[in-house]
Amino acid sequence: GYVLYDGKDISLLGSRYRMKVGMLFQNPDDQIFNISVREELAYGLRQLGYKGDRLEEKILDTARRFRICDLLDRSPYELSFGEKKIVMLAAVTIHDPEIVILDEPFANLGANYRKKIMDYIDNAKEKNKIIIIATHDPFIALRLADRVTIIRDGKTIFSGSKKEFATRKLFREADLEDPCTLLSYIWDPCKLDY
Repeated sequence: GYVLYDGKDISLLGSRYRMKVGMLFQNPDDQIFNISVREELAYGLRQLGYKGDRLEEKILDTARRFRICDLLDRSPYELSFGEKKIVMLAAVTIHDPEIVILDEPFANLGANYRKKIMDYIDNAKEKNKIIIIATHDPFIALRLADRVTIIRDGKTIFSGSKKEFATRKLFREADLEDPCTLLSYIWDPCKLDY
């Protein structure tokens, strides 16, 4: 396959175009390759010509925004899974990309880290960034998406608004749990299986 950006094959475009896209992998360990969090944040900026005070200022600004200042001088390999996920989100968005692709961004995260990612998404949407989220969690789609696409067995079975997505008929066709059943767990904790 191939990826088009503004109608052009991204593999044929220069790095300046590729830098308009940030992607967070499901497993942050697959993206980490620097000796410190500071170096993870600096890597993409150096590719764009940042250096000296300008580089350090951007790193500190991003660290404050993601509340990871205390992690800057630590090895990313020694961080918890949630810390790694937030560090890598900061690293792939430090250059303010127009499009951010998040692969299962909430998988295996506690509430604190989930909130940090939701806050990032909400802020990015306010700035008219394009956020693409791959998820198996219909709650995430209902909470964050403006548009939803359901892919089943490699085929698109639905693409439309969040309102159209939240229909019982579609959930049955997609073999997803009924949205009313999902929402009932929020209001009736006795229905949860432990």
